[in-house]
Amino acid sequence: MALRRFALIFGIIYVLIGLAGFIPGLVYDAGNNWGPGGGYLLQAFEVNYLHDVVHLLIGAWGIWAYAAAPRALTYARFVGILYTVLGLYGLLNVAGGVDLPTESIIPLGSLDAILHLASGVVALFFGFGPPARAARTA
Repeated sequence: MALRRFALIFGIIYVLIGLAGFIPGLVYDAGNNWGPGGGYLLQAFEVNYLHDVVHLLIGAWGIWAYAAAPRALTYARFVGILYTVLGLYGLLNVAGGVDLPTESIIPLGSLDAILHLASGVVALFFGFGPPARAARTA
């Protein structure tokens, strides 16, 4: 049940984050080159419309995955691996000063990198840790 609950909560959070990126006033335009809708969500997180749509899709998948433990397990594992890789990739930009080629398509640096890495680690815990083992034995 914890695995399914993770998928639902994570999904709802990411749907809300995705929707927030489309609300005028929540995204501060810093004159960046991140494409349509580019700016800082809550003046902290780099976003653009494509980034917001990805958040909406990840969130919708989590809500859908809540219906069955095998779906929730797949979701947690995929999201865990994806967000951990994206977080590490983004940290190259933050810590290493590497100019990421994806930065003009989907911004992944700044606080996004830390948020993606934290999300990935949490999802990996649910996808490969004790909640995953409990779901397989249930």
